[in-house]
Amino acid sequence: MGISPEDGKRMPLVLQTSGGTTGLPRPMLYSPQDRETMAILGGRRFALHGIRPGDMVLVTYSLGLGNGGMAPREALWRYTGAVPVMTGSGANTPTRRQIEIVKAWGVKVILGFPSYLRHMALVARDEMGIDPHSLGIRLLGTHLGMENRAQIEALWNAPAHDMYGTHESGMLAAECTHRTGMHVQEDAFILEIADPETGEILADGAKGTVYITTLYKYGAPQIRFNVNDISAFHTDACPCGGTMRRLVRIFGRNDNMIKLRGVNVFPEAIGATVAEDGRTNGEFFCFVDRVGEAGIDQMDVHVEVRDPAQRDAVRDDLARRLKEVLGVKVAVTPVGKGELDPHTGTSQTSKIKRLLDRRPR
Repeated sequence: MGISPEDGKRMPLVLQTSGGTTGLPRPMLYSPQDRETMAILGGRRFALHGIRPGDMVLVTYSLGLGNGGMAPREALWRYTGAVPVMTGSGANTPTRRQIEIVKAWGVKVILGFPSYLRHMALVARDEMGIDPHSLGIRLLGTHLGMENRAQIEALWNAPAHDMYGTHESGMLAAECTHRTGMHVQEDAFILEIADPETGEILADGAKGTVYITTLYKYGAPQIRFNVNDISAFHTDACPCGGTMRRLVRIFGRNDNMIKLRGVNVFPEAIGATVAEDGRTNGEFFCFVDRVGEAGIDQMDVHVEVRDPAQRDAVRDDLARRLKEVLGVKVAVTPVGKGELDPHTGTSQTSKIKRLLDRRPR
């Protein structure tokens, strides 16, 4: 890590971890210089989104070892003038109570992962009889990836702003109010897009894996760190006039990708396709198995549907559409609302799981 707990004898240290989506959470020790700079970079993100002094900002990222909730809190209270309302995920504060807090305290900004933002809106509308539009949310800060921006914005009647950050490096890039790509904070980072196989640096517009070089870190600096996220640089200018390079979006992670009968499949692409179908609520989970004497790889995509009467139609239509998008046939199993929560953790954690590979290693 570059520094160790022993260095606490000469400087104050903070320990936080990654979210642990793909395995055991990765710990990181932050020096005072690192942590302060990360808060400044986070403050810039919120300014780009349009968060202003006096805004009440609900932070729904998990609270605990993970850096997801703590870093936004530090950035908000130190560098924006906005007030962080630290409810955390549904495991920290039940979703219904979070909706009550939004209504009672005049919250106008919500930060969270797309799945939980969608879950909150549906709980308000379908379980509490509260129209999310009536809550007057002004903007949403999220990590869109391949999620359906229009669907989330329609649920809340508020613009959703994308961002890109890692727990090792901090806030790398964020969208401005034009929402035409994420401006890279190039005074703090050098980002490169490389071919995942060869490491060759790619031209703007080409998709590849993100290499991160941090220019400010005292403890645990990253030099051409392959973070395994897939993205691309925009080739045009932003209407805001900013001159920093912009990332298009995060298309997925190399370490989330699986091989299914010789085809590379990203769960994020499945999620984007599911979200396009208005008969679902956007929730999905993928099971991968090796079946039969021939040991054929099979994926079964479970999706939550709004109307049980439409299950057969959703199954057939989505199976057809997913084959078009993925280039490989998968099974689709429609289920009822909330049935996937034990697998995804949507109501309990901000880092949602979407795939369980049960094939023997």
